[in-house]
Amino acid sequence: MKFRTIRILREQARFNPLAAHAEAVYHWASHLTAETRYTDPESYKDYFLTASAKSLHFKLTHMEQGLVGVVGLQGVGKTSTLQKLAYDLNTNETSAIFIRWVADWQKIVESNPRIAREYKSAINSTLYQKEEAYGRTFRRMPGLGGKIPDRTDLGRLERGEISLETMEATLGKNESKKVMQEAIISTLAFTRYVFIDLPDYSKKTKSAMNEDLSTVENLWKRATQIAGDDMRTIFVIGIQKEMYGGHFLFGKMVIVVLSPMKVEEMVEAYKQKWVTINPFTEESLKLIAQKSRGIFRRFLKYIMTCIEGTAGQDFPITTEIVNRSITLDVLNADMDLELTDVFQNNREHKMMAVKTLAYLSNKNANQKEIAELLDVDEATASRFVKKLETYGYLKKQRGTGKEWILSLP
Repeated sequence: MKFRTIRILREQARFNPLAAHAEAVYHWASHLTAETRYTDPESYKDYFLTASAKSLHFKLTHMEQGLVGVVGLQGVGKTSTLQKLAYDLNTNETSAIFIRWVADWQKIVESNPRIAREYKSAINSTLYQKEEAYGRTFRRMPGLGGKIPDRTDLGRLERGEISLETMEATLGKNESKKVMQEAIISTLAFTRYVFIDLPDYSKKTKSAMNEDLSTVENLWKRATQIAGDDMRTIFVIGIQKEMYGGHFLFGKMVIVVLSPMKVEEMVEAYKQKWVTINPFTEESLKLIAQKSRGIFRRFLKYIMTCIEGTAGQDFPITTEIVNRSITLDVLNADMDLELTDVFQNNREHKMMAVKTLAYLSNKNANQKEIAELLDVDEATASRFVKKLETYGYLKKQRGTGKEWILSLP
């Protein structure tokens, strides 16, 4: 679909300049994750900080030390926000490091140049001391061809002329792992801001999340022990809201909720990137933002879907194209995981929620209309609406008399 859409857009671009712009927007939107969208520091110049992200920035710059949990729905922008803040806060006065968390220590080292340098220096120092001791006792060591180390070898170690692989082989697997862990901890202990982005989990892998959180807690404790009275480190941990809870570490954190983006914020983020709203109309771009339910990854996905839906159509993209492209089935599939915790896997209630929110994306309504839409009595509709309001999916305001008017936030 992607290559077919690009081919059609290029054909249309011969007659309509908006098609050429649509191709550029389509390519941008196809990078759904922060990992592919922000590949170098220059990428962050167009990044839009939401109100909750700015609040997090303020909190971090006014804290002495501690643990901060950044909680947000899957796709809300946790990773990109943490990366952006790590980039902004890594200055000559303060240091910051971003870690995309994996259980494999080796991968953490390989993905962070600063930790990698610390590890190589630490393993070099450890091996230098051992080589010197073994040299005095005339013991041979593997990794240097089985030869007895001499002063020339010690000098090569000191200058870093021996490869990391050779040093690891010489030191041995278990001791290399120990040195690696100590290098990571010592690096974090003297870093002002440590951003740790936990992966997305499912109900089936919650045990893996608990294991990861326990490991992060141990990192924090060890770093505190190493730094002692000089401890000025803030650990900032990105946590999936769908999985939040169930681990005692949460009770030790300052929790900051990364709220879904408002419609106005999504539109402003688009304008910040592209200056114009083309190839959309103002109304159609706002409608896409409403249907995205504040999830930027979904916003990008729906932009792609709507551009794909213009094949053979003239630009700009209208609300009619948006409604035709983003169907109820699409909305239901995307919101399934998000609504699981709200309705405890009750598929009927989740479908009712999707139907209600899709209806409200086009117009405001009262509770009686929602009852008729869902084919339930008004008392049931009232309880249902109350639950959606509690979780921030819709808002109520007074209409005429006792009437409540429902709308999207």
